[in-house]
Amino acid sequence: FPDLKGDLSSVKKTVVGNPMYDPSGMLVAILLMEATEFQRQDTVQRLQKPEALLEGTAAVNVMQAACAGCGPDELVSQYFPDNAAASRLLVLTDGGGPADDEAALWLLLKQLESSDILADVVFMTGNPLQQAMRWASILNSLTESLRASYSTRIRYFLGPASDRPMKYPMIYNPKELQRAGLDKFDESVFSGGSYDVILQCSPLGDIADLEASSFGQIQCHLEAGFYITVGMPGSKEIPADDLHEGFARMLKAKGFSPIHLPKNSGYRPFWDKQLMDLMPPRLKDLVLEDEWNKLVDHTQRGHDLFQQFKRTTFVKYEMVSKVYSTMKQGSRDAEFTLADEWWGSIQDQAKEMIMEHHVNKLMQADAAAGEKRYLGQNATIMEMIRGKHFKWKSVMSGDLLQDLVEKLDLDYEKLANMSVQDVLCYSTLFMVGRLLKIYAVDCLSVDMIPSDSKVTLYLTGSSSNPPLHF
Repeated sequence: FPDLKGDLSSVKKTVVGNPMYDPSGMLVAILLMEATEFQRQDTVQRLQKPEALLEGTAAVNVMQAACAGCGPDELVSQYFPDNAAASRLLVLTDGGGPADDEAALWLLLKQLESSDILADVVFMTGNPLQQAMRWASILNSLTESLRASYSTRIRYFLGPASDRPMKYPMIYNPKELQRAGLDKFDESVFSGGSYDVILQCSPLGDIADLEASSFGQIQCHLEAGFYITVGMPGSKEIPADDLHEGFARMLKAKGFSPIHLPKNSGYRPFWDKQLMDLMPPRLKDLVLEDEWNKLVDHTQRGHDLFQQFKRTTFVKYEMVSKVYSTMKQGSRDAEFTLADEWWGSIQDQAKEMIMEHHVNKLMQADAAAGEKRYLGQNATIMEMIRGKHFKWKSVMSGDLLQDLVEKLDLDYEKLANMSVQDVLCYSTLFMVGRLLKIYAVDCLSVDMIPSDSKVTLYLTGSSSNPPLHF
C-alpha cells in the first residue's frame, strides 16, 4: 500500500480498536502486586477458565486511569469494586449425603443477595466431583439470570478426596457443572487464601502433609477470625486424629478463634413445611427424599445399645406412628385392608429376621463393649440402665407401651417383665410393619403386588448393605 505523506491522524484514529496485548499484561502485573490474596486468587481462577477480567468500557476506563498516572491503590479499587471491604468466608463441605449440606449452601446464596460476603466453597471427602454434581442439580433448577447473579460472589473448588462412601452418588457430568457456573471445576483445585470465617462441615479428607498442602496456605484476612465446626472434636465430622487436631492448632496460631457447635445443642432449628416452601423445588425434593430415607433406615450406624434403644422405642417410633396415621387418612380403606392381610401373612417371618439379623447383633455388640456395655441382653425394662440414673422403660414412647399391651395382650406385670431384647424386637417389628404397609398401599395403588423378596432383602441386608438400610 502506498505511503501516506500528509497528516491523516484524524482518519487513522477511526480505525483504532485492536486488542492491547502487552499493555494488558503490564496492567495485570501492576494490579496483582497491589491486590489482596483473595483478589489474586479470583484473577487467577478467571484467567484459567478463561473469562473476561473486565467487560467493555470498564476495561478501557482502568487502562485510561493507569496511563493517566493513577496509583495502584486506585486502580485496584476500580478493578475489584467492593471487594476490598468484603468479608471472606471459607466453607468446607461434603455434599452428597444428607440434604443439610446443600441447604447450608442455599442459605449462603440467599445471604449473598444483600451482603458484601465473598465465599469460597470447597467440596471434599469422598468424591468431590460427584458432590458438586448434587449442588449443580439445584443451581440448574434456577433461572439463568438468578444463577448469574450469585456467580460474582461465590467460587467453588475441588478439595482432597477420600474413600468415604457417598449416600447419594451422582454421575459426573461436566456439561451440567458448566451450566451451573462451575466451569472447569475438575481443574479448580483449592489453593488456600485469606478469610475472616471458616466453616467446617466435613472431615478434611486425605491430606498427607498439612503444612505443605493448600490448607496450610490459609491465612487470617484481618487480625482475628473464627473457625467454626459443625460437630465437636472427636465426632464423625471432626475426627480426633493428628490431621484434624493439627489443622485446629494451625488455625488458632494464625488468629482464628475456634467455635464448636455440638449436634445435640439447642441452637439447631428443625425442618418444617414452611421452611421447605422457601427453597427451590429441587432442594425440596432432596430434603423429602433424605427425611424419608432416615425414617426407614434402622441401621446401627455406630450407635451403642442405649442410643439404639432410645431411637427405636421413642424417637423413631413416634415419627413412624405419625406418618402412618397421615397415610391411612389419605388412602382408600380397601387398599389398607389388603395391605394388612399381606403384612399379616409375613409378619411372623419378619419378626424372626429382625431378631436374628438386627437385635441379636446389637446385643452381641453390647456384650463385646467391655466397660462401656449396658448389659441389656438379660435385663428387663424395669431395671436401671447401667451408668444411667433411670430405667429402660422411662425412655419408651407411650404409644409403644400401649401397642405392646394391646397387640400382645399383656397386663402390667407381663409388660414390666419384658426383656430389653424383646422390646427392641417388637418395637422394630411394629415400626417396620407400618412402613411396609405404606409400601404395600403404594404398590396396590398402581396395580402392583408387594414384593416379598424385596422385603426379605430389606430385613436381612446383603454383602454391601446392613439390615434395615434404606
